[in-house]
Amino acid sequence: MLLTAPSANHQSASIVRLRNCSDQLCQQLTSMEDILRSIEKSNQEIRGEIQLMREDVKEFKGQISESFNRLETSVGGLSTQLTTLEKRVVDAEGRIGDTEEKAAIHGRAISFLLQQEAELMERCEDLQNRARRQNLRLYQIPEGSEGRDMVAFIKKLLPTVLPSLPLKEDDIRIDRAHRTLTPRSKESDPPCPILLGFADYTVKEQILRQAWTQGQVKMGDRQIYFDNDYSPELQRKRAQVRYVIKELKQKNVKAKCLYPARLRMMVGSVEKTFPTLMEAAPALQKMNIQIRVDERDKLQSELTRRRWERQDNRRGKNGNLLSEEDCRSQKKVGVQNIYVKHTLKVWSAVQKRFRGTVALSRAMQIDGNLEFLPSIADSTFKKWADRGLKIIDQLFYDNILQPFSYLQETFQLPSCDMF
Repeated sequence: MLLTAPSANHQSASIVRLRNCSDQLCQQLTSMEDILRSIEKSNQEIRGEIQLMREDVKEFKGQISESFNRLETSVGGLSTQLTTLEKRVVDAEGRIGDTEEKAAIHGRAISFLLQQEAELMERCEDLQNRARRQNLRLYQIPEGSEGRDMVAFIKKLLPTVLPSLPLKEDDIRIDRAHRTLTPRSKESDPPCPILLGFADYTVKEQILRQAWTQGQVKMGDRQIYFDNDYSPELQRKRAQVRYVIKELKQKNVKAKCLYPARLRMMVGSVEKTFPTLMEAAPALQKMNIQIRVDERDKLQSELTRRRWERQDNRRGKNGNLLSEEDCRSQKKVGVQNIYVKHTLKVWSAVQKRFRGTVALSRAMQIDGNLEFLPSIADSTFKKWADRGLKIIDQLFYDNILQPFSYLQETFQLPSCDMF
């Protein structure tokens, strides 16, 4: 069958289209190959970067692992240190508790010892001044006027300056006479006082009273003074009182010094006597007078006040360690328990032992106490001290005497020690 002309044209056009399509496909394939090659290249770059990232991650993991190992080592060291510190804190708390307990005991003991020291100092001062009662001091007598024999000089001087003295030269018996050992720093200083020790106290009193009655006692043109011989401490206190009296007289207030160092003054229209300057301080401050009292005097006054307050609180009028109300309450209660009766009997014996002698302090030791003779005669108290029961305060809790069962459990005391 023969093709017609239109058919031939149509075929040639189709072939042209096919060629065009094939060319386009070739171009597309070429571009696709280029794209694939670029994708492959990108993939290779990505693989390289992923490999680098893997290496970085691996290195980072190693660093993290190393850091964690160091951290675990540090935490382990800190845990060990915390355990050590915890142990040290527990030990420190125990030592602090023991120290606080000992400090409380030492504080009570020091308070008791200070009060005892103040009382003993007061007694020593009293004894020292009593031993000086037969002594007399003469002031403003020129040095060198006595010559070589002080006793003979004084025996001739006294009847001369005290013409009304009802004593003869032979009646004046002097055991010793000398000047005090106070050094003179300057020539203008007053002469050293003369200290006289009389054999008879009444003779000394007659001479002193006569001098005070006469008022002005002169040796030639020079006025001399007579006074008792006091201890240095009492002289210091009387000097403080005389200073206050001088200030009061400038304000036209009548005042004088009484033995040993008491101040008597007019407060308004009433005459009052103050045992110490500390007690007179409020009245003196109202008059704008400042007193000179050192810290030791303040402490001594405070300890004396506390001692009397403690004794007033602990003792009744009969000197009992318990008050009268407590004694009456004890008499009203009928005790049937034989152990309580025995304990009260022992306590009553302790009260009788300490009545009228020394104040029973809870800071006193139990073993070897000279004020509690059973602690020396009985070795049981030594065993108590070895087990930790050393002072009277350990027998109490909140001012209540502990039962023996508590002491036995706390200090492991044997049952045969029951009291």
